[in-house]
Amino acid sequence: MKNSIGSFSLIKKINTALILNMIRTKGEVSRIELSRETGLTAATVTNITSELIDGGIIEEAAVGNSTGGRKPVILKICSNGLYVASAYISPHGVEVAISDFGAKIIFRDKLEFEKETASPEFCTNYISDKLDEFLLSYGGRIAGVALG
Repeated sequence: MKNSIGSFSLIKKINTALILNMIRTKGEVSRIELSRETGLTAATVTNITSELIDGGIIEEAAVGNSTGGRKPVILKICSNGLYVASAYISPHGVEVAISDFGAKIIFRDKLEFEKETASPEFCTNYISDKLDEFLLSYGGRIAGVALG
């Protein structure tokens, strides 16, 4: 078996994704719960969650009940102002969907066409126009776009 060494930045990305996914799936969770369930140190969880808070991806939602120490601060995904877009291009049409970081679809639009009538430029212009339309209506920013 060959040993592999991961870089610090790769490990940090993996840990960040682990924490972000746990917050997303649980809805609301404290840092201590994140540490217990992921196996990451409290310091690692604190550093990563601080960066996610500074980036506007998560927020401190409430203060939980104490079980004999400091009251835990509950974290949740920021659902306002930060979005993820996806676009699917097929031989028969283009579909654009935009969701918040809680995976709730906020905007969806689909355009059907004949394969021969749609150029790559037509498809990219349609996607760009829909993203602009969304941002004009909702504000905020799009953190990423997935294409399929």
